[in-house]
Amino acid sequence: MTPSNAQIPVGASQQYTAMAVFSDGTIKSLKSVTWASSNTAIATISKSGIAKAMGLGASTISASSGGLTGTTTLTTFSLSVSPMSVTISVGGTQQFTATETFANGSNANLTTVVTWKSSKTRVATIDGAGFARGVASGTTTITATDMGISAPSATLTVR
Repeated sequence: MTPSNAQIPVGASQQYTAMAVFSDGTIKSLKSVTWASSNTAIATISKSGIAKAMGLGASTISASSGGLTGTTTLTTFSLSVSPMSVTISVGGTQQFTATETFANGSNANLTTVVTWKSSKTRVATIDGAGFARGVASGTTTITATDMGISAPSATLTVR
């Protein structure tokens, strides 16, 4: 089954594929597969093998076909941005940080991995390392996105 031991943010989806390896070494994708998740509060999986992260934790994803079953683990994490609200001056700067948090309480810094965006670049810009610069007075929303999922946005006010 692929992918093996995937990690995705809460709210994201992951496509799975089940494959059979035959005694002659050939590998074929299986079409008739029954998919299941061991914990649907963490992840659900559709009939077509698309898992969706519903909550924080880990779930065993299984694929069954012809009396055989394969499994893998899907681990989910949450994504957050800090600081959530900050004010800077025109020409001033602010470092934003993106953090992933797992169910066991461990954290990883994703600041240089996520895609950063300022909703109003005429108010403030932000680079790929999460470094924002005030351009003109106003308020903008700062968003960090990983794998198509955005963290709760931060508010940056420039005065």
